[in-house]
Amino acid sequence: MGIAQEECRTIWPSRHTHDLLVSVGTGYTPGAEGTGDPPGRRFPAGWGPVRLWRAYNSSPCMDGMEAYREGRVHVPSSLRSNTIRLDHALDGDLPRLDDVGRLEELAALPFTVPDELVRAVLATCFFFELDAPPSRADGQYRLHGSILCARTQSRRIVDRVLVEFPGARFQRGRGRPLGRVDDDDGCLLCGYYRKQVTLSVPSLDEEITIALASPAQQRPIGGFPKTIRQLLHDQQAEAVFGRPDHQDDRWPPRRSCYCVTMTKRRVHFVEPAPQRKKRRL
Repeated sequence: MGIAQEECRTIWPSRHTHDLLVSVGTGYTPGAEGTGDPPGRRFPAGWGPVRLWRAYNSSPCMDGMEAYREGRVHVPSSLRSNTIRLDHALDGDLPRLDDVGRLEELAALPFTVPDELVRAVLATCFFFELDAPPSRADGQYRLHGSILCARTQSRRIVDRVLVEFPGARFQRGRGRPLGRVDDDDGCLLCGYYRKQVTLSVPSLDEEITIALASPAQQRPIGGFPKTIRQLLHDQQAEAVFGRPDHQDDRWPPRRSCYCVTMTKRRVHFVEPAPQRKKRRL
């Protein structure tokens, strides 16, 4: 897991947090302590090579679960809820890596994705962007922005959210509600999702969280926790000469549904296209 985090920092150096980190295992035996003997006959427990073998097998380089536990210690506490281990319990001894004879047996095992992971994935489908620069009034910064969906099939995602989060709403951390998820300002025709919200913060450097919540649980949406200053930097609100990725550098950003962008352009030719190539003289 540490290697994956280092790769993320290398690929996305401007990102300070991860939205969702999933550690995928290849099966484990419940209650196993990694004390299996080397192949062959049994040896005394105190024999040096056996102790070395057992220590190697139970180390993070060989035991995926142990590596996950060790890596999770170094994850900030605010991000541990979005760090999940996906693995499957197996009866008996774990198969050897080259034991192809057990592939059919392993493929027939029932496997379900935990509800915790499903809810985390649904929450990270949403993200927040400012629609206007922060304004100062009465010692507070007033923020006007939109919660958007990163998927085109947003209406199907909202329907699933209402199943996994009964009475789903957005809220600021564990504080003020920001409205129901299914009460948005988007477009039902093309499926564009947008929910306009207003926040107040005492400082642009205060870390905040926008979460997808129900009366029983909550999950932070994509990109949070984050400060407003980091949010402005991510949106490149202060870019003077445009964005380095050549995207639209308009600030505040324009908001429009997919109804216009998804229509095909009709090309009209002024004169008919030539039927054959012209011969060079």
